[in-house]
Formats: sequence, C-alpha cells, structure tokens
Amino acid sequence: MGDVQMTRVYEKQTETVERNVLISRTCDWCGVEMGEHYGYQRECYGERELEIYFLQGDNFGSEGGHLTGWKVPDLCDECVAKLRTALEELGIKVQDAEREW
Repeated sequence: MGDVQMTRVYEKQTETVERNVLISRTCDWCGVEMGEHYGYQRECYGERELEIYFLQGDNFGSEGGHLTGWKVPDLCDECVAKLRTALEELGIKVQDAEREW
C-alpha cells in the first residue's frame, strides 16, 4: 500500500440562532415600566430577587414529576413593599432574609 494523503476542505458558514431576549417588563401590580435597574443581569452589581409562587403535584423521585400552581414574576420595589405590608396586615408572618456569597 502506498502513502495516502488526506485533504480536508473547509468553508465558512454563518449560523443564525433564534432566542428570546427580554426587552421590557412592567410591574404585575401597578403597571409601571421596570427599567434596567431591575436587571437580573449577572454583570450588574445590584442584585434583586423576588420569588412568590405556589406549586403542588406529584414527585416520583428520580423518575420526575409534575407540579402546577401560580407565581408572581415581576413586581417593582414600591409594590414589593406594598405586598409585604398587605401580607402582614392579613396576619401572615413575613420573615427577613439575607444571603452572602
């Protein structure tokens, strides 16, 4: 058998990727436009988290499961304060939270 020389041929190709990009948000309670300072962007130094949700269903361990419920994804800072006051006035205990990393 003789020497076999392999040749590779390349061409440049452009790939188009479609993705959902958040371009605006409004508060679910008062409707105010929530600007960039509400960010949730990792390169931003001002962090802000709000998670209010209720889920129930079945959990089958490593095989998976299914949960359904509701959530409140977006509230401005003023409405977060109003919500806390409203919950406390209803007799619901609201606990302060802190996280360090």
